[in-house]
Amino acid sequence: YFHERSFNCEVLKAPARYSARYLKSPQFLHQQMNQGRSDSKAPRQLAFAVPRGRTPLTDAFTTAEDAAFWIHNGIDEHGIVTAMRKNLDQRRIAMGGSTITMQTVKNLFLSHERTISRKLQEMFLAWHLEQTIGKRDIIQLYLNVIEFGPNIFGITEASRHFFDKTPEELNLKESAYLASVLPS
Repeated sequence: YFHERSFNCEVLKAPARYSARYLKSPQFLHQQMNQGRSDSKAPRQLAFAVPRGRTPLTDAFTTAEDAAFWIHNGIDEHGIVTAMRKNLDQRRIAMGGSTITMQTVKNLFLSHERTISRKLQEMFLAWHLEQTIGKRDIIQLYLNVIEFGPNIFGITEASRHFFDKTPEELNLKESAYLASVLPS
């Protein structure tokens, strides 16, 4: 439930699955990382925690995917307007305008269908996620659930697959490469 306050929303009550306590729990992240895995495959393990502040790894991904990540509220209004204009010009969905927070929400809670109603849900939940857990936790969730290619999910699997390293061992060039291989 929410009400309007000076053109901003305030969440008065949210389901438990959207609470900070649940979203920050190891069980939640473990569940998200292992979603869709059959019992025959080894479960993915959380092996990466984003250090306090910015790192070359997080900078590579925010530069490639969402340059204003550290300063916006989860939604980049300019990016969405730009995407809408491009989509109207090309008469197809050519650009999404999603921030890292919006991509995280989509990957964790929503379908991947391209509809206006899904985009509106994504925007509200991105705003709520920013209010609930903050940037450090959002970038950690993002890096641990993002798809880097067929059956390669999360920064730990990607850094092992491409460089036989842990995420902590990646240099800036390797981090930038991984940011560049994300599916469009």
